[in-house]
Amino acid sequence: ASLVGSNSVEDIDPINITFLKNPNISGSDPQCSFWNPILDEGYGDWSSEGCEIDESYNESQDVVTCFCNHLTSFSILLDVSPEIEPTEDTPLALVLEAVTYIGLIVSIFCLLLTIISYLSSIKLRKSEHGQ
Repeated sequence: ASLVGSNSVEDIDPINITFLKNPNISGSDPQCSFWNPILDEGYGDWSSEGCEIDESYNESQDVVTCFCNHLTSFSILLDVSPEIEPTEDTPLALVLEAVTYIGLIVSIFCLLLTIISYLSSIKLRKSEHGQ
């Protein structure tokens, strides 16, 4: 084993670390990581340097095995962001999309009409408000 941050790594067999996945958390893309206090200008950050996940891992397994060449405080980082499924183009969705575009076009047309009428009417621009 070696120390994290040391300048030399001795030729050793990787250390086998097995983690049991929490069945209540559905995460994907596990990464074997450890907390490295030297990173991020001394504030520390997660690093996977010197660690590899077992190549035979698949998402259906209950355990994640890591092989690391040093001893520190290890963890498994998972991507727990929800998977966004593509929405189907239902008839209602198509109608709502059409209504949205029609409303935008009418709004832009009315805005342009208001600006043109304001700029073309000198009397409207020079009127003194409040009298």
